[in-house]
Amino acid sequence: MDAQTWGRDTIYVAGYDFASTTGHLITSKNGGGIWTDLTLPNGAPELFAICFTDKNNGYVGGQTGTLYKTTNAGISWSTLTTNITG
Repeated sequence: MDAQTWGRDTIYVAGYDFASTTGHLITSKNGGGIWTDLTLPNGAPELFAICFTDKNNGYVGGQTGTLYKTTNAGISWSTLTTNITG
């Protein structure tokens, strides 16, 4: 699991559901008062890392070289090809 804050109130958390080992990404825009699930493409595998380079552009990495990118603050995500396996 990994988390990143942006500004005073925005929080992103990447991780996974232990029971199903599927990736899970959530965000809060009010300092953790209310959380929203974010949808990743293709039923994401376990997620281990998240990094935003600015308030709109971010990356989430996971199992078997999975990498996703957003350019709109997590509203939508695209899959990036890494050629990493295992």
